[in-house]
Parts: sequence; structure tokens; C-alpha cells
Amino acid sequence: MGDSYPGGQGVLTFSQIENLWTNNGGDPRWAPLMAAIAEAESSGHPGVLNDTPSTGDYSVGLWQINYFQSLMLPRTQSYGAPSVLWNDPNAQAKAAISIFANGAGAGAWQGDNAWKVWKANGAPMYPTQAQLANWGAPTGSSGGVPYTGGNAGGAGSTTGGQAQAPGGISLPLLGTIITGQQEIQIKGWFLMISGSLVAAVGLAVLLASFGLESKAGQLLNVVPGGAAVKGATKARSASKAAASTQANRMQLEQERGSQRRATAAMGPRSAGQLRQVSTTEQRRNKERVARAKRDLTPRERQQAESF
Repeated sequence: MGDSYPGGQGVLTFSQIENLWTNNGGDPRWAPLMAAIAEAESSGHPGVLNDTPSTGDYSVGLWQINYFQSLMLPRTQSYGAPSVLWNDPNAQAKAAISIFANGAGAGAWQGDNAWKVWKANGAPMYPTQAQLANWGAPTGSSGGVPYTGGNAGGAGSTTGGQAQAPGGISLPLLGTIITGQQEIQIKGWFLMISGSLVAAVGLAVLLASFGLESKAGQLLNVVPGGAAVKGATKARSASKAAASTQANRMQLEQERGSQRRATAAMGPRSAGQLRQVSTTEQRRNKERVARAKRDLTPRERQQAESF
């Protein structure tokens, strides 16, 4: 573990690193700062690999592009595998340019000496080599403090300007009980589980909206906190049933009213006598009432007939 040099290239000078940066599309105005960062990260050695799990590092090359754990797949897809980078300084420069993002991602190297002195002096845009040397950054001629092993911050556990990995959780006497990477993983699992619960509740509400209350109830029985949602779903179902019952009652009332109007329209045939409703009309009224009742549940039918 620790530092090794699988790439085998020789150490680059400050000016060579500046040229490497600009030749691969980097803004030349940022070249002095990024060359100083490379000096601080790797002492100008493009073939260095910092494999130190305890610090969350599997960092490659001049700018120590980190591939540790969760960074391995996305950075391999974006920049190539670690073995590609430690054998190709141009690939390292392209990765650093991407992460740096024209200054927005400079915080990715916040642990090293070059970044610290630049930040302490106000983090000006496009600092010159002379300014960096005056501040004490390693520039190859300033006597600044170079990287001598381990993690100097680098493109550490960041992705272009985001915060570095958390430091984990430590307790007195026990020391570190959860590493920074484990903390990230725990947070990731928590977010994933929370998202799953929200999705389950949303599905239950959708099922209920399609009239599948029993299925929604079964789903909510296995979801923590689903009882409250289940109660709301039941209330909604009860409200829907009440509205349906009221509509059926109104329909029955209309049928009965129609029957009464038909009877009244006949009028008396003679004094003291009412004309009888025809047998056909009576049959039609009964059929209409029967059709209305057929769509009711027994309980709803009982309610409809109670008024």
C-alpha cells in the first residue's frame, strides 16, 4: 500500500507540467496554479499511484486523480482506467482539466499546499508562477513544500469542486468506528431505502385511486409508516362510497317521483275514483327501480330503501 510508480515515467519540471496542461486544452492562465498543484500532489511524477485505503485513496498521476471505491466506475468511464492514466500524462491532464472545470472545481485539491496558499491569499483568478512562489507554493524554483507521499488532498474523494469525503465517525478510546467511505455508503443506503418507501406509498395511493383498495391496503401493511396513509385511503374510500350511495338514492327517488307523476297524470275518471296506472307502466317503473338496485351492494341497497 502507499506510493508506487507503475507508470515509470521521469519527473516533469514545472514548465513541462504547464505545457502538458495547455497542450491538452487547459486554459493557459490557470497553468501556473495547476502546475503548482501537480508539484504538491506528486512532486511532478506522472507515474505515481497512491493506494492508501485508510485515507480513501486510489489516486493516480500528477494531479492524483482518485478512483477509490465508488469513484472507480464513473471515472473509468470518463477518463479511462487507472492504468491508462498512470501510463499517459496527457490522459491525466485531460482528467484534471475536466475536474478543475475552469476554476469551479479547484476545491478538489483543497488538501495540498499549493491550494492552501492560493486560497489563503484570496484565491485570485489566474495567479502567476511568481505569485505562487512568493506565497510558498511548490513551483520548482521557490523552495515551496513538495508532496512527499501519502495523500495531499488531490482530486481526492471529490468530483469537480464538490466537498471531499466525510471523515467518518470516531469515539474516544475506540477510535474510528465508521470510515468516511462507510459513512457515504450508509447515507446512500438510507436515501435508497427512503426513496423506496416513498415509491411504495405512491403506488398504494395509485392503486386506491383505481378502486383497488384491498391491494393498496396489503401494500401499506408492509410499509413502515403506511398506517397513516392507509387510514387516509380508507377515509377516501368511505367518502367515495357515500357519494355513490347518495347518487343511487337520488336515482331511486327520481324513479319513485316518476311513478307518482304518472299516477297523478291519470286523474280521476269519475268522482271518488282514480284512474288506475296501466299494467305496462307499472311494469316499466318496477324494471327501472330493479336496474338501479342491481348496481348497489346489499348494504347500499338497504340504505337506499330506508328513506
